[in-house]
Amino acid sequence: MGDIVFVSAALYLANSPNWKSKVLKPGFSPIPSNELYNFEQTLKSTSQEPVSSTAVSKAPEKSALDAEDGGLRLDYKGPKYQELRLFLPISLTQQLHTLVIQNIPESATKTADFIQWLEQATTKHFSTKTDGTKVEDLVENWSSVIASTLESTQDIFIRMYPLTEFAQVVLYWIEWFSKATDSVTTVHIDENTARYIDDIVPSSYTPDVTEEELVALRTQIADLKSSVSESSTENAAMVAYEVDMSTLSDLPKSSLNQLVKDIIEFRTRVLTMEREKRTQEALEEGRRRRSQLKRVMEQIRKSKGSSVPATEPEEDEDEYEDEDGEEDWAIERRRLEKEKESAQQSYNALLSHLNGTVMPDLRARKQRLILLKDYEAKLQRERAFFLKELLHLGNSDYYDHRREFKEEEEQQDDVDRRAQNEQRIQAPKDAVLQASASASRSPDTSAAHSAPVQEPVAKEQKIKLALKRVFDTRAQEAESDSEPEADIPATAVSASTPAPTADLPDRLPFQGPELAARMAELRQSRLVDELVNEYLGVYEDELVDYILDNIVENASRGQLLLELQETFDDDSVRIVDAIWAKLLKH
Repeated sequence: MGDIVFVSAALYLANSPNWKSKVLKPGFSPIPSNELYNFEQTLKSTSQEPVSSTAVSKAPEKSALDAEDGGLRLDYKGPKYQELRLFLPISLTQQLHTLVIQNIPESATKTADFIQWLEQATTKHFSTKTDGTKVEDLVENWSSVIASTLESTQDIFIRMYPLTEFAQVVLYWIEWFSKATDSVTTVHIDENTARYIDDIVPSSYTPDVTEEELVALRTQIADLKSSVSESSTENAAMVAYEVDMSTLSDLPKSSLNQLVKDIIEFRTRVLTMEREKRTQEALEEGRRRRSQLKRVMEQIRKSKGSSVPATEPEEDEDEYEDEDGEEDWAIERRRLEKEKESAQQSYNALLSHLNGTVMPDLRARKQRLILLKDYEAKLQRERAFFLKELLHLGNSDYYDHRREFKEEEEQQDDVDRRAQNEQRIQAPKDAVLQASASASRSPDTSAAHSAPVQEPVAKEQKIKLALKRVFDTRAQEAESDSEPEADIPATAVSASTPAPTADLPDRLPFQGPELAARMAELRQSRLVDELVNEYLGVYEDELVDYILDNIVENASRGQLLLELQETFDDDSVRIVDAIWAKLLKH
């Protein structure tokens, strides 16, 4: 708690000696001890009252205070000046009575005089008022901020007292500055203040600015511009530079004022030296550029074969400068023509985009909007056409899956496979029929009690779903087929269905490498692919892989027959017999 001091702003403003304490008291606020000096300076600036009729009597006291401070605080901006952070309005009344004068010449020493003159001139203009408006009662506080360092301009913020003539004064200032400076220096107010002025200003009031007042204002602004001299610049730099007093809190107060002055003087001297250095560098750069331009001009003269000597008179140099000006004007004309051409191209591109994309899309959207508004009526109106189209598409030839040109498509598929270097060895149909005729009609009884299939459940479900889609397709085809099929004699059915063979063993008599070789030969012959395609109607590569994997894992005819009965029904016997005959064939 040694670095904390408790202070009371109210007691300080009342000149009470007990305004600070090291212990907490009611109404006291804690601040760091190194900020005590800044706190005092802030309260001093806010405690200064506006200059009134008693200003003459207070002048000796003010001079004594200035002498006591040792000249540390330069009162060059007057008692009504506030720093920008303290000037910010804290109430609606202050906000409504705040305005800013923009682009005023920046002068560190004469800005306060300009504000005082502005008050006097305004009071003189409104001297016919009966309420006796005084100079001291016009401006409450003011502050400033640098607007442009290159042009040495500033913006002056002014907060006025809530006078009855506030609206007339603001309108008079706006008209006065606008006419005197050709709208270079203007008076700006925010939107709320403008509405407030419109509400309170008399309807019959019109700002009247005389020529004498315009000349006086121009003279004051010119005086501000001419006040930028070396002494005023150094003084402004000294005043503008602020010393961080928190870093000097450990020093005795008796030597603090002189130390601050020394720091400001040193800083001012450094800034002055830096400014002079930059000015010298700018002059040197200008000389270097002029010499370079002279060399370029000499090279141009030599390239044109001119016999004019290098040391020609000034009149000739003027002629060359005129010629260069003409060339520059030609370059400028070409640049303007290019800009015009580029603008025309952009206009043409936008116009083509409008006519080719935007407008057609807009028309299409309008038509669609019209159709959507009458959507229900359109459906009822064209219902017969929609039903006719549905009937036509429902009876299309593309829905007939039992096409007579199926064999032609299969032959074309074979040609395409051979063209794509896919070898397809087709087993002779007579060998397949012979193997099917020798197959047994019923499977071995021991096959029904064989071990369950060890395939993964996910793969079986995937195959069954694929087969279910095939069966659903077949059922739909059977329902859509409205033509009655001719009765097929029983003899023809029995003749086309080969009898199963009973002499095929249930398990394969070979295993290991020989079984792998037989399975590779079976895969290469694509017998299983053709059987699946023939009895199922569609080709399912997953079903083919499932059959081959079952043979490798179980090597059991009964187990394979049991797995295929759910899919192929009675055709499973023919498929298994054909596969077993192929495997047992030497």
